[in-house]
Amino acid sequence: MGTIELTDDNFQSTIKENDIVLVDFWATWCRPSVRANLRAVRL
Repeated sequence: MGTIELTDDNFQSTIKENDIVLVDFWATWCRPSVRANLRAVRL
């Protein structure tokens, strides 16, 4: 499965229909969060 944007409408169905789901929560104002997101994108 590729990358998808989770919304209120598709969150429940996405986590129910897939064995593994990586949910990336981050904030643009949080430096550690931005750095972690950059590393995750490289995966």
